[in-house]
Amino acid sequence: MVVLTRGPIVHSPSSLLDQYRESIYHLDTALKRYFIISARKRNNLDVIDAFFKKFAAEYISRPDALDWQKWFILPHIKHPEKTPEFEAYFHKNWSYSVQISLKNFLATALCRFPRPKILAFMTLKMERQEFRSTIERLK
Repeated sequence: MVVLTRGPIVHSPSSLLDQYRESIYHLDTALKRYFIISARKRNNLDVIDAFFKKFAAEYISRPDALDWQKWFILPHIKHPEKTPEFEAYFHKNWSYSVQISLKNFLATALCRFPRPKILAFMTLKMERQEFRSTIERLK
């Protein structure tokens, strides 16, 4: 089962959103295209059709709408990997670069999040145990 959602795939708190708005936009586009290309490689045309039915209105109103127009014909091309418009998207280098971009973005964005409270609690608990053992040894 494939779950399709509207809007950016990558969500972040508002403080990070402003800082990474352009990166999120490009990554969102790349991930959606990665999804489409993966489905086309598997000849899963129903998934691509469902994707476009769900997102067509969004893509028509985007600033890069002209670039997205060619993607609507992808399911109807017999060998899209041989066409100049899509050839690059079917190479391993492109999919690898999307994966690396996602990993780099997540690593950069997540390192700016505050430390989870539960992790701080566990650290404090371990420090208390160490202090207690030190006190017991000093007695």
